[in-house]
Amino acid sequence: DMRLDAQLAYCEAVRSAANVAVTHANHESAQRLLADTQALLDAGMAVKADVLAADERIASARLEVIVAETLAGNALAQLRSLLELDGATQVEFADSLTGPLPSPAGTIEELQGQALARRPEIAASVAQIAALRSRQELASAEARPALGAVAQWEYSRPNQRYFPQTDTWNDSWSVGLLGSWTLFDGGKARADIATSEFAQRAAALERDELTRRILLEVETGRRNLASARAAVVAADAAHAAGVEREKAARERYAAGLAPMVEILDAQAQLAS
Repeated sequence: DMRLDAQLAYCEAVRSAANVAVTHANHESAQRLLADTQALLDAGMAVKADVLAADERIASARLEVIVAETLAGNALAQLRSLLELDGATQVEFADSLTGPLPSPAGTIEELQGQALARRPEIAASVAQIAALRSRQELASAEARPALGAVAQWEYSRPNQRYFPQTDTWNDSWSVGLLGSWTLFDGGKARADIATSEFAQRAAALERDELTRRILLEVETGRRNLASARAAVVAADAAHAAGVEREKAARERYAAGLAPMVEILDAQAQLAS
């Protein structure tokens, strides 16, 4: 669980760092837009409302930078805590969100089989059921006849088995069998067996429920992974369309066919 938490924290730190870069780029774009709008206002090609809209865009972009940097700092602090790194240790991420996509995972059936074979919860549940089964066998043994063997060898001075006793060293030995059978124990053995059986049944139900949750978790995760991979492709297409939209908005504005607000909207969409 600790290893998985560290991996998730690392991915979140990488994502947060990329989001900071995006918000800084958006803020720089808003600053350039304000400069362009102010120049157009001075040339009589824009109105005061266009400058105010650009100022509002800068304020919003600055707020996005502050929020993104805070989230990135929290994500990095979480990663440092899990890895037990002090604040003086420099952390460099080896991954980038702009890199190639990871290879597709296996089928749901393959992943579910791996999960059931590797998850420690399943192994612990199986071990618990085995322990309860052994406890039931132990409880059943108390209701059956028991036979034991004993052996003894003694070397003493004086030896109590020699008569009359003398102050000399002598050895003696004995062997025997011990048998016992509890004919009536007040129902204790039967109650212990029943208790163990019920405990086994409950443990088996818990294992089945755990198996169901793991299978559902793997199926949901596999489907989310496929959706995320498709979302990357869609995001790339949306980004390309956003670039073209911003270009078209600037051309329309230069030709006097669109207001400055249209460029602001196109840039905001591109940043998203």
